[in-house]
Amino acid sequence: MKRTPIKFFILLSLSSCASTHFEMGVQTPLRNIANFQDCFKTMETFFESPLPLKEGLTFSTAKDLDELESLYGNASFIDTQRSLANSKILEINKKTRELLSAPLKTDTPEGYTNYATKEELNLIYKDVTNEKVHVNHSCYDPKGVVGFCFGRATIVHMEALIRGMNPDSIRKIWIAGDMEKWGHHVATMIKGVDGWYVLDTNLGRVVRAEEWIDYYKPYKSKKATSDIMVFITRADRFGPESSQNYTGINLFNSNTSHYERSLDYYRGYFADYFESLDKERKEVKKFPVRK
Repeated sequence: MKRTPIKFFILLSLSSCASTHFEMGVQTPLRNIANFQDCFKTMETFFESPLPLKEGLTFSTAKDLDELESLYGNASFIDTQRSLANSKILEINKKTRELLSAPLKTDTPEGYTNYATKEELNLIYKDVTNEKVHVNHSCYDPKGVVGFCFGRATIVHMEALIRGMNPDSIRKIWIAGDMEKWGHHVATMIKGVDGWYVLDTNLGRVVRAEEWIDYYKPYKSKKATSDIMVFITRADRFGPESSQNYTGINLFNSNTSHYERSLDYYRGYFADYFESLDKERKEVKKFPVRK
């Protein structure tokens, strides 16, 4: 499916955590559709419905990342990992690594690029680490219970899109299993010149997807009887529980102009980020087109 290119802008600065913009428990008055909601609606140009399962397809016969993802169905990654024998998890993990080298099957939108250079990947990574909602992470997660790995993965996805990356060249990579404090983790990966690269601020640098997988292997709980399982999906999958993509409800707790920050489970994390894409009117320079 061919997507329609769009022009986007990014905000250079946001209010600090101490400002009233970030105050918790204060009800925002009802208003017309907000900048961040307009921005999000425009980004929906790139989002698609779940992939259909091909008849007779199995993990062993999957030929690319899309076929692999279709086999996940609408199941929870956490439940899937728990339900499989460890031998099956190891088999699927091996197949997943192999498919990271499979050719990218895509219909590239006009003016977009199929892969990024290492310098471009580092540029996105730097901008994500400097993004104010990331810098002010504790404002949105004061008790440290949310984690926001999925928030950072969303930011990487959006930052890649506005720079002209082909949506098919952006994916999310997930792990699920008993990792003591965590039950899952996610990051966004982008097609590079020589393979897939993951932009995960936990690692402090851009790494190859294979290195990312190896990095988290030791996170398996000592009490766990099964290995951590790896999943790869299109970038617009929001969470591990189902194949649902981003929606106004799961990002802002609102699909309308009736947004109340005090009712937003994420305390304005996504509202503030999407508003940052719309507010400043400074165009982001797109990467050169590469087929």
